[in-house]
Amino acid sequence: MEFARQALHDLIRNHDAKPDVDSIQKTVSDFFHIRLADLKSKKRTQHIAFCRQVAMYLSRKLTDSSFPTIGDHFSRDHSTVIHAYNLILRRVSSDSAFRLSIEKLSANSSRFVAQRNSDGGCAGGCGREDDGGRLVDRDSRLGAQDGSEPAIGRQLLRCGSANEIAGLDES
Repeated sequence: MEFARQALHDLIRNHDAKPDVDSIQKTVSDFFHIRLADLKSKKRTQHIAFCRQVAMYLSRKLTDSSFPTIGDHFSRDHSTVIHAYNLILRRVSSDSAFRLSIEKLSANSSRFVAQRNSDGGCAGGCGREDDGGRLVDRDSRLGAQDGSEPAIGRQLLRCGSANEIAGLDES
């Protein structure tokens, strides 16, 4: 009986576990198929900057971390984190498809933490290698496998200009 109680306690604790900034960074880098080092680097290419902004937004939304703490994880100033949070928040508020994508990515972050806590690691379930030997996130295609829904990663990657990302470009 005690064994069952302990097993249920662990399951409930793991289910309620909140992701930390490091696990969100890992999930976002896997989701967008970029290197974790690039997400944390000083690179300012549009694609990497957008991925970094999404990770900063999720870090603020899903953790109790302050803007300066999140900035430290990305080697950025707290004002950069505030800008990223507001930018993604505006896009989430105005674009329902983008909001759905962020919600799925957020759920993916929580599943990653729960799986990591229950397995003591990824135990081979977090990713697989494609034909080129690159590590690919198991849930990178969150859309239906029959092709009825586009891949979420593709929706997010079609981000366009910085103004379009912010929802300021109406064209």
